[in-house]
Amino acid sequence: MKKYALLVGVEDYRDKMIARLNFACADATALAERLSGRCGFDHVRLLAGQAGDDVPDQLNVLTALRDIASELRPEDLFLFFFAGHGIEIDGQGYLLTCDSSWSFPEQGSLSLGTLQKTFGRLAASRRAMIVDACRNSPDAAKGDAGNRMGEGLCRDIAAAARANTGTGMTTALLSSCRSGQRAREWPARGHGVFSQFLIEGIDGAAWKADELELEGLASYAAKGVRRWCASTPGVAEPQDPWYEKFGDPGAILLAVGSPGSASPATRSKPASPPAKFKPTPSEPSVLWWVIIDGQEQGPLDEAAIRDAIKQGKITRKTECWRDGMDNWQPIGQTTEWAGAFPPLPKTPAARPPRRGPSIHLPDFLEPVPTAKYARLGRLNPGSEAAQKRQMECVAKGYPLEVAIKRTGIVFRLIPPGEFLMGSTGNDSEAVDDEKPQHKVTMAYPIYVGKFPVTQKQWQDVMGRNADRFQTGMGLEKGSKFQEEKRLEAGTQERPVEFVSWDDCRRLLNRVHDQLDLGFGKAIRLPAEAEWEYACRAGTTDSRYGNLEAIGWFDGNSGGMACPVGQKRPNAWGLCDMIGNAWEWCEDTYHDGYKNAPTNGSAWEGGDTARVMRGGGFYNPGFCRSASRYWSSPDFQTNDVGF
Repeated sequence: MKKYALLVGVEDYRDKMIARLNFACADATALAERLSGRCGFDHVRLLAGQAGDDVPDQLNVLTALRDIASELRPEDLFLFFFAGHGIEIDGQGYLLTCDSSWSFPEQGSLSLGTLQKTFGRLAASRRAMIVDACRNSPDAAKGDAGNRMGEGLCRDIAAAARANTGTGMTTALLSSCRSGQRAREWPARGHGVFSQFLIEGIDGAAWKADELELEGLASYAAKGVRRWCASTPGVAEPQDPWYEKFGDPGAILLAVGSPGSASPATRSKPASPPAKFKPTPSEPSVLWWVIIDGQEQGPLDEAAIRDAIKQGKITRKTECWRDGMDNWQPIGQTTEWAGAFPPLPKTPAARPPRRGPSIHLPDFLEPVPTAKYARLGRLNPGSEAAQKRQMECVAKGYPLEVAIKRTGIVFRLIPPGEFLMGSTGNDSEAVDDEKPQHKVTMAYPIYVGKFPVTQKQWQDVMGRNADRFQTGMGLEKGSKFQEEKRLEAGTQERPVEFVSWDDCRRLLNRVHDQLDLGFGKAIRLPAEAEWEYACRAGTTDSRYGNLEAIGWFDGNSGGMACPVGQKRPNAWGLCDMIGNAWEWCEDTYHDGYKNAPTNGSAWEGGDTARVMRGGGFYNPGFCRSASRYWSSPDFQTNDVGF
């Protein structure tokens, strides 16, 4: 079993009509640290940053959900945590991401209906949703009735959690408050009240018999929040966290083993003693706070500490704090109490367990065991460094080559990195729409097709061969039939042509249906930046090698597409990236790179035309890494494939 978590913390909204929160990012960050540390989660994704892929906007949240969902297996656990504003519009509930609009929250927010569908499609048999949000009206000042949890929002959160609770499926919902209540913040601790007690519970207070079970954590947090409301001056209304479990009654174990000792930075300093507490001359000047059985106790004088040590209530690992200390620490490590415990026996250091690769493939992919690294040969400078990055990625557990089951379409591993996209002013073959050259960062590994899709692969999926140049058909030269020839040699391994952008999308949809991939775009056309990054493979010249050696063009192709894989691949093992057939990309066409994305994502919102890359078997001037062309999504011709 593996454990996955996605945590989202939204404080500052781009729409300034939405009130700013103070501690949502701190809540998500603190919980992420504990899930990956104390609880040993295998994959923890945190969206609480200010830039790039860590920004908690709608696209990043949905992308992260898609990516995690593609890896989940039935035996796995998935936990989703959200801290931020919620809103109810026309009876529908939304969680507000940082790009949400106050006027039209349904356009940019995280719909609880979307979450419901997402949870319904997750493969994991144990799912947990934790929501620290209550705002029914995000523009309301703190304390307004409009800030209370609405009935619709409450209902939709529960509906999302209940999704697909079939046999063996257990889904739990933990919300910071109930309908008609508010989720409050605790400035002295730097967290929301609800999240503060979640943190304390994970740090040790909610563990039972060396296990941390979600229901026990929920119980501890609920008791803590209710106790805080009852004892805090000025809090007249209750906040009552709500826990409910659906489906199979099995436990949701967040961690097994021992909570251990918190690192110094994992606990907040204890709240200052109540104002009514004033030491008298007879009382000691040094007072201590300690954590016993998960409960903060204090202030205690030295005599009380000694008695607790004798009784075994305080051990060497008991966390403590006194005025003047920066952080909590085990009491056996303090200068005052280090000698109060018997010396620890010396034991040989345990040899750390050997860990294998942590990467596993989604079910629709299988590794290719015979895959080999590309022979660099006469490839251009930069290829060696690029292949080294690929090797480092393989060392982390990513297969060098994978294939889609049932189709045989093979993909090569493309490691993360940076590159300069486009052409410089010094490139004599460059045109204006390849400029300005700009840096693009690819943050994550991807897999890209090793070859252009062949006629055989197209026919296997779609049931017909779309290509004009196929065995037994007439040979077209240019745009006219100059002579009627019949192709007798097999063409099945040549790139499929005469396929439009729309045709490519239809094939991808068919593959998703055949493999029952109902969630997201597991297999897709590459973004234009992804294509160029994969094509260059670390090189900065106009081509990754000598054109004659790497591609088919009108000087060697005979005026038609040629079988794939016969020319030298680039450093990452991709063949026929340049020449042979143009290749469709996801992006709409823009006539230059001004304001282009710098994170490798597809650039939408331009012309209705779609981009194609790599050049075909005609003009060698188009057979370059930066070369671009475009056409309408329904355009078909004899040297365009994908």
